[in-house]
Amino acid sequence: MRHALISIGRQLYFRLNRVIRLACVLLGGCAGAALLGTVHAQSNGPQSRLPSMQLERLPGKHLPNAIRIHPRVISGGLPEDAAAFAELQQLGVKTLISVDSAKPDLELARQFGMKYIHLPHGYNGVPTRRAQELAKAVLEMDGSIYIHCHHGKHRSPTAAALACAGAGLISVHEASAVLKYAGTSPNYAGLYQSAELAQCFTVEQLHQLSVDYREIAEVPPLAESMVA
Repeated sequence: MRHALISIGRQLYFRLNRVIRLACVLLGGCAGAALLGTVHAQSNGPQSRLPSMQLERLPGKHLPNAIRIHPRVISGGLPEDAAAFAELQQLGVKTLISVDSAKPDLELARQFGMKYIHLPHGYNGVPTRRAQELAKAVLEMDGSIYIHCHHGKHRSPTAAALACAGAGLISVHEASAVLKYAGTSPNYAGLYQSAELAQCFTVEQLHQLSVDYREIAEVPPLAESMVA
């Protein structure tokens, strides 16, 4: 009975999110994105606030360097096996966004009922276009979202911070704090610069942005060599 009630609650929650997304499109601006964040924040208790940065380290054994940034957004390292995907499932993750150049494990993701989006970027920073694509994905995808690179300390916290800031889920001024909390090396100056220059995009901008969400994206030959 308890599991049935939880399932019904989740279904109502995601249906309400779709209604709010439509309202966001009509409202426009980061205020519209913040409205979406309000629903998520309220679902996690009356003490939540907006922008709702929720930095905490997750205790799982199979997700390297996993940290929660927002009630819906988690950053971490590569989920390498079924045990890792089982942990993601327990966290309510429905969408995985890989910012690593390596090809995602689509078979395991499908086995656990999850969707993969491949939006890779390098250590030298995150282009504005990629930040917009990440923000749009965070707003549009259902369930909790797990953004990962290989180790979960450098590229994925940057991508997650920019995605949340771009969608209005956290303040742009909080983006750099995510990198510091995750232990991103200061040697990656481009990643820190991207966080310092984080933007909050209007809902209209993100709605009009055309994105071809691919499960496996093409990467430059040099990146493929580095992965190998």
